[in-house]
Amino acid sequence: MSQVLKSLQLVTQSYSGTPNTGTGALYASNSTLYFENTTGTIFPLGLTEGGSESLIIREYTGSSTAQTYTWYNSSSIKYIQVICVGAGGGGGGNNARNASANMRGGSGGGGGAIAWGFFDSASLTQPNYTISVGAGGAGGAAVAVQTNIGNNGSVGSYTTFGGTMVSASGGSGGAGATNIAGTSTAASGGLAINCLPGPGFAINGGSGGVGGTGANSPSVSSSFSTPLTPIGTSGGGASWSIAADGTVRSGSLGGSGFEWNTLKPNNTTSSNSGSNNLVTVAVLLQFTSSILTTTYGLGGGGNGALTTAVTFNNSGSGGNGGLYGAGGGGASPLFSGTIGRFGLPGGSGSSGLCIVVEYY
Repeated sequence: MSQVLKSLQLVTQSYSGTPNTGTGALYASNSTLYFENTTGTIFPLGLTEGGSESLIIREYTGSSTAQTYTWYNSSSIKYIQVICVGAGGGGGGNNARNASANMRGGSGGGGGAIAWGFFDSASLTQPNYTISVGAGGAGGAAVAVQTNIGNNGSVGSYTTFGGTMVSASGGSGGAGATNIAGTSTAASGGLAINCLPGPGFAINGGSGGVGGTGANSPSVSSSFSTPLTPIGTSGGGASWSIAADGTVRSGSLGGSGFEWNTLKPNNTTSSNSGSNNLVTVAVLLQFTSSILTTTYGLGGGGNGALTTAVTFNNSGSGGNGGLYGAGGGGASPLFSGTIGRFGLPGGSGSSGLCIVVEYY
């Protein structure tokens, strides 16, 4: 008699022999792992332990520069599931003024998109495939005193499998701090419409926090609404700002995420980097089982600079995004009459991630 292990959301490519519906369930029977879709079609995924069949997860991580790997095909593979996470965008850098003005804080960078696809053995015609894991966008660079406009953060780069088979776009960079009243445009997360295999196989990345002078920066949305319902990666928080009348507006924290069934909040300190691996890979794969317990996951967004001293002579850089796929935080504007002071940079976005699950 079969035993139900966990419900599963599984969106697939329309290749012959692969599951072809969006939802279903995993179950085990005689030590074999199966997926049954809502129409009753059953797909064997391999043995849960021992035997000649197996399920293997391979994880490919990034760094400050794009990383390239090779995935090797095998004639014994039945299916593969590929999940790509784009790199996070960098947070906006600060500017510097020595006169009273509206000073808008730097905005946080957007998180990378998540894209996935299933491929059966008939569609895997090459002996190997190239994996490129995207590098996080750099935070907006520091600027010299008297500069009105801070540098924008850089966009995070794509993470791809097999070139065009699966690709996830990176998050946009946050806007640099300026002396302009109002609100900056939020840095968008990586967009599903720019991903492959295409919409329906991708999730937008989370937007970065917005720097502005009109209100305190709102908190950035969490990555997941429930442990098994991904919304997107975490964006970076925005920095504090100051209005022409001297009113100081607070910055915001980077987006947090769920780890299993417990909400694990992001760091709550000004300019801190986002926490690493707030969301486990098992959640990212959208099903949980002991055979899928792995090392890597998604990180929280970097925090913006939250407050400043009354003299406004202090400034804060943005926090870096936590690994993987998260946006960097925005840097604060700098109010100083001291010649030679330099603005600080925004936080860097974190690198992307690629996971390949092999079903034998």
